[in-house]
Amino acid sequence: MPTNPCHHIKEDGVFCQAPALRGRRHCYFHFRALGRNMRMAQGKKRQREHGLVLPPLVDINAVQVSLQRVMNAILADRIDVDTSGRVLYGLQLASSKLRRAMVEQLEDKRGGRAEAYPGFEPEFDLPLEKAFPPSPPPDKFTLDPELVKQIERGWKYNNH
Repeated sequence: MPTNPCHHIKEDGVFCQAPALRGRRHCYFHFRALGRNMRMAQGKKRQREHGLVLPPLVDINAVQVSLQRVMNAILADRIDVDTSGRVLYGLQLASSKLRRAMVEQLEDKRGGRAEAYPGFEPEFDLPLEKAFPPSPPPDKFTLDPELVKQIERGWKYNNH
């Protein structure tokens, strides 16, 4: 009973020559290898069809998650080089704008402290201005001019 040889061509250019499976052109080993390659190709196709889904870029953490997803997509060959470059550039822009917005928010909040609580006394049925009289103003002080110059130089150096 004659058997057909495997039709797989090895790296050195020689046919495998192992007996092919019944009704197939390849031996058991190379038939399974073909199956694995086909399964990987189908997985890549499914991933490409779904594309790259990024979260809304509302904070710096979302940018970090997006960056990780783009890097994974690049490594898995789900997106091409041109697309990945554009997406990474967009993430860079979003990151810088979010950083700038965070700095502006911090400057606007002045440390995030409440400066007044209007309506405290009526809310707790306390007599106005008698329960907690206003604090006296802080003592005036002056800074050493040389120290001010050093601070300004350090601020300019660190912020440019």
